[in-house]
Amino acid sequence: MEDEQAIELEKKDIPQNPREFRYSRHYILPSMLRKYQAFFPEARPLDIKFHEEPIYEKKAVCELHSKARWRRYLFMLLID
Repeated sequence: MEDEQAIELEKKDIPQNPREFRYSRHYILPSMLRKYQAFFPEARPLDIKFHEEPIYEKKAVCELHSKARWRRYLFMLLID
């Protein structure tokens, strides 16, 4: 019973169209990730799908950095 209520609460807050996903503070679709973004390896999608696409929480998104971007942050990359 509690599981059903939790799912219903999740469904209420989940955006209903692509534009709402773009501006959502809590949810994201894999197709909306930017060039230097990826999901953490342990990220799991919610049990709900949007047009056959899994829905993830935004806190599961990781910002990636290229070698040039690390240099901007003054980090030195060690290449094996």
